[in-house]
Amino acid sequence: MSGRGFAPPGGDLNDQIAAAKRKLVFGEVAMALGLKGSSRTGWDCPACGGRGTVRERSDDQGARCAIHSCDKGFDVLDLVRVARGVGARAALAFLERVIAERAARGQPKAPGLFDMGISGGEADGQG
Repeated sequence: MSGRGFAPPGGDLNDQIAAAKRKLVFGEVAMALGLKGSSRTGWDCPACGGRGTVRERSDDQGARCAIHSCDKGFDVLDLVRVARGVGARAALAFLERVIAERAARGQPKAPGLFDMGISGGEADGQG
């Protein structure tokens, strides 16, 4: 089965994924997944069990693990898929919940790349 026979509500699955990606930044999703780290210092890589650090390239270009032996690249959908061990539809549902929860808090836009909370004792990029 090619997956073409199923049309989810609200349009094509790829269109829904693209729409969710446009509304999110990597660090926001990493925080929602409970990954350790920050947008400034990087996030623990879910592909290699946190041995590596996932560094964001920009708000819309995803991230890549810094360990050469892992070198896994992620966008927000892939991050959820790997961290939670789920397929594309379940990952999309998670991303849509992140967007809905942000809207419920009165935050219509995603935070900027470095507006993410800092963990590990750092504050304001110092330390």
